[in-house]
Amino acid sequence: MEASTGNEERTIKAGGGWKLWSLAGANAVASIVTVISFFTVRLLPDSTHNTVYMVVQGLFLFGLVCLAVWLTVLRERSLAEAKQKERDNLSLENRLQRVSAFAGGYRDLHQMFHDARDLLVVLSDEETDIADRARQADTLFYRFLQRAVDNLQLIFGRVADPKCRVAIKQMREDGDGQPAVETLCRDSRTAERFRDDLALIRENSDFHWLVEKVSGFDRYFFVDDLTTMSGYRNSHSDWREHYVSTIVWPIRAERPNAPGSLGVVGVLCVDSAKKGVFDRENSVQIGACVADIMYVVLAAVDKTKQEFASHGDNNER
Repeated sequence: MEASTGNEERTIKAGGGWKLWSLAGANAVASIVTVISFFTVRLLPDSTHNTVYMVVQGLFLFGLVCLAVWLTVLRERSLAEAKQKERDNLSLENRLQRVSAFAGGYRDLHQMFHDARDLLVVLSDEETDIADRARQADTLFYRFLQRAVDNLQLIFGRVADPKCRVAIKQMREDGDGQPAVETLCRDSRTAERFRDDLALIRENSDFHWLVEKVSGFDRYFFVDDLTTMSGYRNSHSDWREHYVSTIVWPIRAERPNAPGSLGVVGVLCVDSAKKGVFDRENSVQIGACVADIMYVVLAAVDKTKQEFASHGDNNER
């Protein structure tokens, strides 16, 4: 804010300076023309007094107008340059503050990857009985999820909105076999205050466009003011009471048996009740990192459960 105040003072001084120069210039021209007029009237014959006097006065007025216009243009240009410099300084200051805030989030981001590594080590330990690994899978998995969304909420709380919400949702089917998402975990700050019903994919624009890879929303869904977005659908009619800006990332990876096909297994969501709080350049990349590691963890947990189920079936035989 100190830089802003200094720029404002310089702008005021620049404007005042040009006003003084304008007045001084106009007075100087008026004084010169007055002196010339006086001597012209004294030296020229009477018959030419009126004509010469009118010409001199006309030139005086024309010169004065030209000078005033020129000085005004210079003054406006100076003010415009001062204001642009002020905007540039404020923009740079805001960017530096945001970068600094994101830098503080790297520790939280590292903690997520640290926890993911520990969970994957446990799930892939073949020396441990599959039944023990399966029993640990759910406990360790949901502990990992809770810490991950809480850390992500801390990151976006510093750089966007302290009251923003974070949630991870997994693909499911409703009773009629329709594609839907179910909330796996919410950040601790909001977990107790929001219901988490199944949400049909077709009734929610963000999920639908990500799953269908609609052009412009195939990698992430970023909107800083949903109230102005035409055609936006949400299965909760009161959604405006809770958020108006959001970023949603697909949790997915390329399937080895179907190159080029991306299987979406869930979504990572961040939203805020404020407009325009998210930064596309940095926020999107942070969330994409988390969504990628989430896919690896989800796949590992699912594989462990499948192995345990298969092991149980073999024992029964």
